[in-house]
Parts: sequence; C-alpha cells; structure tokens
Amino acid sequence: ITLDAFRAGNIQVIVASDAMTRGMDIEGVYNVINYDMPSYIKTYVHRAGRTARAGRPGRCFTLLRKDE
Repeated sequence: ITLDAFRAGNIQVIVASDAMTRGMDIEGVYNVINYDMPSYIKTYVHRAGRTARAGRPGRCFTLLRKDE
C-alpha cells in the first residue's frame, strides 16, 4: 500500500530498512538519506542505487558522527 501511494505521488517520504535496497526499482526516488554508515561498501552502493536510475539525476546523503 505504501509503495503504491509513493508511486502515485500521494506520499513523498518512505523510511526503509536495508531489505528494500536490493531488487527494488521504484521510479521517482530523487534522494536517499542514510541515517547511519553501513559497515560494508556494497551495502552503501545498494542504498545509493535507489536513486539516479536509468540516467536520471539523484542525490545520496549520509549523516555521520565524528567517530564514523
């Protein structure tokens, strides 16, 4: 239901776990915000890959603490 609402433009934000980073192709994702730095670079690449699909622009932000 949430993905359908996002695709229809009825909601603008989805909060998701890493389970959504693989295999999901959702049009209209322009920004990805990481609230933590993943332990593995491959996980980061999959998260960031939810945006900028099919040659479209997109941005990925990561919030870090000083010790990260």
